[in-house]
Amino acid sequence: MRMAPPRIDHIFLTAEEVDTVSRFLSGVLGFRLTEQVMGDDGVQIATWLEVSHTSHDIALITGANRGLHHFAFWVDDWNELRRAADTCAYHGVHIETNPTRHGVSRGQCLYFFDPCGNRNEMFTGGYWVDPDAEPITWTEAEMGRAIFYYDGVVNQKFLTVHS
Repeated sequence: MRMAPPRIDHIFLTAEEVDTVSRFLSGVLGFRLTEQVMGDDGVQIATWLEVSHTSHDIALITGANRGLHHFAFWVDDWNELRRAADTCAYHGVHIETNPTRHGVSRGQCLYFFDPCGNRNEMFTGGYWVDPDAEPITWTEAEMGRAIFYYDGVVNQKFLTVHS
């Protein structure tokens, strides 16, 4: 029993200054902001950016510079996501977050750790970006629902880079 994802969907990094890196990705590499979480102080806490017209190709969240939060692998649908969870359970892989849904991107997800301690995500769904649409902004109070829509809770462990 294997997952066999056909491709990498996106990467999620940490940065001390999310706004600075987001401006770099937009201004130099041509990414477009699709969604963001804004702090009560007006500073970007997290951003999701795209170049492929999917909901995001790269995302950033406040944390240490040069931090890998997770790789996300694409699966074709909810059934494949459930199969990935079954595969993790079968092989004794630690599942951090059972299959659920994001508010940001509207995608479905599963989080687990590889033997090196890297967080990985299996991802499906999401939306195609209208190039004329304004970025969706979530508030700091809405961050839990932005990340995990159903239960609306993001624990501190999920926000850290290491398991």
